[in-house]
Amino acid sequence: MKVTILKIVAVASIMLTLLLCPFSLFIKNADAQPSAITIFPDGTVDASSGIQKDGNTYTLTTDLKLPIEVQKDGITLNGANHTLQGPDIDSGLAGITLKASNVVVTNFNINRWSAGIYGAYNNNTITANKFTDNDRAIALYATNYVISKNIIQTSTSGIYIKDVFTPTGDTNLIINNQISNNFWAFNIIDSNGTTITQNDVMDNDVILTLGSRSGVAGYHLIYLNNFVNNQQALHVHLPGPFVSGLPTIFPAGNWDNGKMGNYWHDYTTRYSNVSEISNSGIGDTAYLIESEPIPWSHGNGDEGIAILGKGVDHYPLISDYSIATLPDNNSPNSSNLPIEYVAAVILAVALLITVLITIIY
Repeated sequence: MKVTILKIVAVASIMLTLLLCPFSLFIKNADAQPSAITIFPDGTVDASSGIQKDGNTYTLTTDLKLPIEVQKDGITLNGANHTLQGPDIDSGLAGITLKASNVVVTNFNINRWSAGIYGAYNNNTITANKFTDNDRAIALYATNYVISKNIIQTSTSGIYIKDVFTPTGDTNLIINNQISNNFWAFNIIDSNGTTITQNDVMDNDVILTLGSRSGVAGYHLIYLNNFVNNQQALHVHLPGPFVSGLPTIFPAGNWDNGKMGNYWHDYTTRYSNVSEISNSGIGDTAYLIESEPIPWSHGNGDEGIAILGKGVDHYPLISDYSIATLPDNNSPNSSNLPIEYVAAVILAVALLITVLITIIY
């Protein structure tokens, strides 16, 4: 009887050790980790990378601290609510670099990269991710992106778009995101044709920054957004030293679609005599938007002149616009257990069955 009890205790100890020890000791050598993870054009990915392939879906099985580069078209990269942790916002590294088209990136928590997602190729979707403490949460140098249902917060630039002037416009769509506590919510440099709609934009220093080397701000359609407690609506700038007498850029952004504009939290206090037009939800007084022509600097060599830019919301909303609830991409998901955990549990159960058979027979 004592021998049997000792065997059972030994089995329990082995199981506890298997469950508590680092799983990589049993599954893979941690020293074999690559310095970056690449999904190659043929669809291959390092088996030890922490990304599991199932057809054209690539799913994280654990939190990662390595950059990911996507070179294969037409895939879904699913973070499965895991964290992609960067080393520092000044590292010059992007958490995810898209060098492919028709890619969907979803369900990531992306923290502390110079660029959370770097879009270098056209026609991709970035949806249902959470970005925190990045320099540029999303940085696009491409066109035809859909950016939706993301939470973007505490970054220098929430969404950064640069140098994608095209004859027909870049047609990037930014819809149904929550963008809060960033310096710039939207920072668009020498680009044209972005649509920004149905976003909650709150507690940012500046809603929209337009940078222009040509003196043309580009056409950007901005409507049905909720703008709450932002310090400044518009910032238009040129690189270089301060020069007086530069021409005004107008319009600097199109702040309504010809029928409906945006909700501004200070609208009815700024224009105290506003009345609603025929129960339409729209005020009868336009909301004027203007940037100041002053020098600016952020202390990191990034400096120049903010020139005078103007915009008008002709159809401002009396009440905030009802936006669909964003998904909670931080909720635990028991279906996405790391493969190392699953393997360790299976190994422990198999060992238990083997020892019990030995005891019985």
